[in-house]
Amino acid sequence: MRLLINVVICFLCCNLSLASDTYRAGVVSSIRSDPGRYVSYIKQAAKLNVDILVFPPPDESSFETMTSVSDDYDEVVKTLSEATKQARLYVVAHLYETVRCQNVNMTIRSNLVFDREGSIISEYRKPVNNITNCTSVETDFGVFKTDFNVTFGLLMEEDLVLRSPEAFKGLKNFVMTGTWTTEIPYLSASKFSSSWAFVNKANLVSPNGISDDTHMLMSGGLKFTDLYKRVGEDMAFKVPVVHLRKQRIFLGKDLPHYVTKPMNLEASRDGYEETVCHDSFCCEFYIKTRFVGSKSIDADYVLAAFRGTRYFGHGQHIGIESCAVFTNSSQKCFCSTENENNAIGLAFDKVTVVGNFTNGNSNYPIALSTGEQFEAKQFSFVSEFAGNTEQVVVELKFIESLTGFGIVSRDFSKDFVSVRDMESSYKNNFDIYDYIFHENVLEFFDYVWIRLRILIFVVSIYILEMI
Repeated sequence: MRLLINVVICFLCCNLSLASDTYRAGVVSSIRSDPGRYVSYIKQAAKLNVDILVFPPPDESSFETMTSVSDDYDEVVKTLSEATKQARLYVVAHLYETVRCQNVNMTIRSNLVFDREGSIISEYRKPVNNITNCTSVETDFGVFKTDFNVTFGLLMEEDLVLRSPEAFKGLKNFVMTGTWTTEIPYLSASKFSSSWAFVNKANLVSPNGISDDTHMLMSGGLKFTDLYKRVGEDMAFKVPVVHLRKQRIFLGKDLPHYVTKPMNLEASRDGYEETVCHDSFCCEFYIKTRFVGSKSIDADYVLAAFRGTRYFGHGQHIGIESCAVFTNSSQKCFCSTENENNAIGLAFDKVTVVGNFTNGNSNYPIALSTGEQFEAKQFSFVSEFAGNTEQVVVELKFIESLTGFGIVSRDFSKDFVSVRDMESSYKNNFDIYDYIFHENVLEFFDYVWIRLRILIFVVSIYILEMI
């Protein structure tokens, strides 16, 4: 009996120790702007002992409809506060709010953090219209502390690309929500998040997933996993490969920006080296492939190099240096289902990409596949400084269904904002809305409505007299 008691005590102590080292994070990948849906997920998360739950923006919050979604802001905030207090967990939500500024109704993107008491403890706000003069509606990214001894950074999707790692001041745990659209396919948050977390040695919790989802569990539409509170350089991070299951991506449309060379399929069977240069910036490649199965080969890859600026969306232009192997088709969709096998008939025994990037850049591996999961031994990413450059080598072995692989290097010194592009992006979506809700226009409609009511009254009397 005493032995059994000792075993039980030992077991409980071990579990308490584990609990003190980890926290449970949950994410919801899709939700409608219905307060009842938020409450349902919060109750579900509480039953699963989730410490912090992250919601995405409402499904219907496209540029065309976000103004109607913002009308529910107060109701949703009240609902979230009450549900969070009752469930006793932290909740992060991305909502749209309409505010009045300089006689114009403006839509604001807001990340809100609710603590276990239902209070808002952190808020990160940005106007949808980036050219607004209402600086009071915008805040810097949020930072908040929790009662489970973790300090989080509060981000929106574009922050992963637009902010340098130094801006986060050593934070290692982040929650992120709030969508951003970009013309650069591999820099969308769903493709870039795992690479960002891998390089920055950080926990990243977002509706796109959780950085370390090796032991991810699912209950209904809610995913959750346990993460270590303290993230160290010696910790093993998941290989940052994006599996394009049930996703669509057209990399070929992005290729005109690059200097490219077709991959030599015949030479690659024995392994060969190639160099591709964009002006003075050069990328080195080693490719070794093999045929898979009896399928006809439908492989069309290019080796690509780029140095310069790219348009990232909403007026933002960013500095990029990149070396990569891409599938080459502007029409073919590279997507898959979970049971899909290699449709190309080509596997890479080894692919190595080497680039010498400007010293001070932030360098990230990019790996896109429609196939299987990767093991750590299949992937390597190393760098070393050499004068004014940093040589980065990324390598992948024994992989099928490769869609894109390489290095993207962010040169923040070349970033700039184009007011013309910003205005164009904004006007395409909001000119009509802003015009209708401008104070002068509203006053005009009020005037017309008053006169119209008088006319209706007079006509009604006339009709009654005729009867």
